[in-house]
Amino acid sequence: MSDGEFQIPQNVHDQIREDILWDRIQIQEPKKKNMTGIELITQERLEQKTVHNHSLKNDYELNKKGELANAAQALLEGDVTWMPEGWDPKAVKKMLSKPYKDRLIIAGALIAAEIDRLNYKP
Repeated sequence: MSDGEFQIPQNVHDQIREDILWDRIQIQEPKKKNMTGIELITQERLEQKTVHNHSLKNDYELNKKGELANAAQALLEGDVTWMPEGWDPKAVKKMLSKPYKDRLIIAGALIAAEIDRLNYKP
């Protein structure tokens, strides 16, 4: 990099991209019934990050034993025994009580989070 050039740090760049994507999805909110599966999963993943504050760093540090994948399996099967220990019981109950389609969306977002966690290099 030469004098006078400014480079945006990668984490800031990623957050800007995420914010732009989140804005695009929010615009589609009234059309939720017409959203594709990947759009619904992306929206859920962004909600996990922005509303519930689940960052990639936290996922990496707190879910090293496959907890995200296990939670996805619990949602797919509707079986609490797959839910990771230490997860908020109220949140678990809320997720498991959702309709099947909503559980699929959350499970897809959790699988995406697990893939991101596996790819993460601290």
